[in-house]
Order: sequence, then C-alpha cells, then structure tokens
Amino acid sequence: MTSNNFDSIAHLYDQTRAYPSYIYPIITELIEMMTELTPDASKVCEIGIGTGRMALSFIKKGYEYYGVDISENMMALLKEKLCDIQNQDKVKLQLADATKLPFETGMFDLIWGTKVLRHIPNWHDVINESKRVLKKGGYFIHGEEYWVSEPPTKEVRNRWEEFILDQNEKFNKPPGTVKDDEIVECIRSNGGSAKIITLGTWPVIETFSSKIDHFANRGGSSTFGVSDKALKISIELLKKWAIDKYGDLNEPHQGIRGYRVVIGKF
Repeated sequence: MTSNNFDSIAHLYDQTRAYPSYIYPIITELIEMMTELTPDASKVCEIGIGTGRMALSFIKKGYEYYGVDISENMMALLKEKLCDIQNQDKVKLQLADATKLPFETGMFDLIWGTKVLRHIPNWHDVINESKRVLKKGGYFIHGEEYWVSEPPTKEVRNRWEEFILDQNEKFNKPPGTVKDDEIVECIRSNGGSAKIITLGTWPVIETFSSKIDHFANRGGSSTFGVSDKALKISIELLKKWAIDKYGDLNEPHQGIRGYRVVIGKF
C-alpha cells in the first residue's frame, strides 16, 4: 500500500481545506509557547508541507524552515506563494518521503505536520525518522481537525460511502492512522513523552450543495480510485437523498471545528 499523493487535486486543496485566516498565527504562537521555539535560534521541518497553508505563519516570522512532500504539484503552489514573502531565502523545500528524511541526525528543534500520518501506511517510520533528525529535547507535533459540534452535512460522507459500496466499488480509506492515542503510544514506545492538546476552534458554515460538490469534484482523497461512472451515480443519489431528507440544498448549517495536536518530546 502506498501513501496518498495529492498531485491530482493540488489546484483544489486550499479552497477546500482553508481555516479562518486568524487561526494560523494562533496555532503558530501556541506551538512557540509549548516548545520555546524562536525564529533566530530554532530550525523547523514540516512533513507533508503541501501548499504551505500551515507553514506561512512560521515563515513570515523568519524561521529557518524546511519542508518535505511527495506531491510536486502541491509544492509548486507553495513556491508561487513564497515569491511574495520576505523570508523566502530561509525556506528549503524537498520532494521527499517522510519515512526517509534526507537530513542529518540531530538537525531540527521541531518536526511537525498536519493530517499527514493518516495518509502514510507505515506511519510509525515517520515518527522513528523524526526522532532521528531531532535534536535531543526536540519536539514532534502532529495536528488533526475534528468536529466539536457536528452539522447535519457531516452525514454526506457516510451516505456517499454507502452509495459507492452499493456499486461494488471501494472508496479510498486512509492507509495510515487517524487516532491520536496511537500516535501518543508510538512516541512513548520510542522513549518520548506525549500529550494531546486542542489549539483552536472555529465556526464552520456548510451547505449540502457545497458538501456534495466536494465529492463531485474529487476534492478529497476518498475519491481516489473511484470510477467516473460510480462517482456520477453516487452524486445523483446523494442529491436525491439530501433533498428528500433536508429540502433546500443551499440552506446553511453551522458546526464547530477544532484543531488538535499530539505533542511529543524526545
């Protein structure tokens, strides 16, 4: 089993996964508080850096910032963004596998990523490699989003998966882990300490129309490998189900999202 590669949906990534703009600097500042990082003395590496949505707040502060990803298209979009940023000369990007980091032992103060380990089948190796390239006392952080309060639109995913399975096809499941407890256990079994902390929450407005469009446009990794025919039928069934149950597909529904991290120290 291979890791998920987002080359095919790089052009959709930011518009479908953006947080409110005020969340990014909050996350950065809280990480700085927990790890005592400073721009002039700390070296950071982000695994699965992608389009740089999580990186830019660090980069703008002047950190020496390294980023790795297996998606060339995602990093191409980040390079475009860096053209307008003062500290671009302190950013070093590499097309690389997070399980085989191309760095010297004991190089970084922080290795971190967001929603990365879910996409890597041998995710334990990422933590092993992170420990290798971290300085003694360095930090490993992995972030995930979660629902604090779920809107009814969350049901769209479950229904879509059912409609795909009904056609004798398979949707793409995350090959790695989405469980914070498993990450904590892996860090501890490698001699580190670890805990789980929520760094921020924010309101989300969704419509059934926008949620269904996300699948129709293949905006998520779960659609990887699904045939065009099965996808088209599933979208038709989704619209009919949503109209029958909820009526207006353009009616807004509110939920609350959160950003939670496992923070480990080696």
